Amino acid sequence: QLTRQTLYGQLSGPRRQRYHLCIGEAMERIGRVEPEEVAHHLRQAGRMADADKTRRYLALAGDKARRMAAWEAAAEYYAQALDLSASDQEHERAGLLHRLGEAESGKGNWEKAVASLNEAMELFERIKDVETAGWIAYSLRTLYGARGQFAEAADVVERGLRVLGEVDSEARSRLLAQAGF
Repeated sequence: QLTRQTLYGQLSGPRRQRYHLCIGEAMERIGRVEPEEVAHHLRQAGRMADADKTRRYLALAGDKARRMAAWEAAAEYYAQALDLSASDQEHERAGLLHRLGEAESGKGNWEKAVASLNEAMELFERIKDVETAGWIAYSLRTLYGARGQFAEAADVVERGLRVLGEVDSEARSRLLAQAGF
């Protein structure tokens, strides 16, 4: 371990990035490796690595962490993936923000969860994915309700119902039930 650290420390920054890129790409070719391992090497490769590929592996690593209820790791992966997403890729950004909001909620960071979910909902509204926007409204309603913020919960339910319109869906049914509550 000491030898490895010494040799690694003597590499120049660009050479270290090239090695990480080669390792990440080799792991990808092999398949059957964990997404967080590939994501780590592609992140260490910096701008040498393809941003889309790095973002994809970060999102996959976040999804894996979220399935395991490793909320801290999931939130970190999603935040890094968001940093690499272009502002014109609204659908991808919306999905990452949605998953980031869920991860932040899981780790108990209520403010960041609400902010991420609100931003995701706005993007889903803008791109006309009303079903997902409705589900996010339902999630936000649950968060507000758990904190005793019933006025905010009612507002987000109304917003979700406005977005969904007359769409016949489970999200709309749940929001209607919450509006009645």
